[in-house]
Amino acid sequence: MDYIESLINGDIEPQGNQIKLDDYIKESFLITKYMSPRIKATNIATYHAFFHLSYGQTGLGELSIPWPSVGAICCNERNTGPITKNEAIRERTKILTKLGCIEINRNRTGTNDFYVFLPSQIPFVKEELGKKLGKAKPKDKKQDVDCYNESTRRLKILTRDVSKCAYCLATLSPETYYLDHIVPRAQSGANFKNNLVSACQTCNSNKSDTDVWDFLTKNYRNGLLKQEEYLSQKEYIQNIIDNPDTGDV
Repeated sequence: MDYIESLINGDIEPQGNQIKLDDYIKESFLITKYMSPRIKATNIATYHAFFHLSYGQTGLGELSIPWPSVGAICCNERNTGPITKNEAIRERTKILTKLGCIEINRNRTGTNDFYVFLPSQIPFVKEELGKKLGKAKPKDKKQDVDCYNESTRRLKILTRDVSKCAYCLATLSPETYYLDHIVPRAQSGANFKNNLVSACQTCNSNKSDTDVWDFLTKNYRNGLLKQEEYLSQKEYIQNIIDNPDTGDV
């Protein structure tokens, strides 16, 4: 029984950095909404295969597998059965690598190591999600206030974020926290509360004008966040963007 099926049946719970069921469902939706319109059907089918073999079967984004095993669950160009030639599956993986969907570490033993990026980590998907982020605005004039320069409101942002850095979950205090702009000020990011999160000095400095999702992914890849924490913080930041009334600020 694969990992996701076991989660659905209630036989197991996510462990460590395994993906949670609701996050798996959300990421699957992104494949349909943002990836399918941009990628050739045969290549999106191959990505689906990698997504299933990794997150679907083990809950993790890494897998070691020989070419024939990938081809066995991917339909050929004529839609008459699985891919039987390694060259065909290699060509598809080259395209997926170029698009930032997967990474490959080829081994001479015949088994290759793959890292499968979640849809929300793929560059052109992040671009589409970023358009939504960039449109985030306060819902009414009560929320159209400067929460960056007024000390009382600044502290309320820290309270809303339960005194944790939004990017690495380091514990913060009124003496050590910084406020970071989700959309950087250099990109016309405002001082509204739905564009501000608490951050430690290191993350505030390192993020600078970097895209928020790129920076969060970098922290995850550098081991500062477990996969579960990474996905949770993505959801938390997106909720701040989408719901300007979050927290009493």
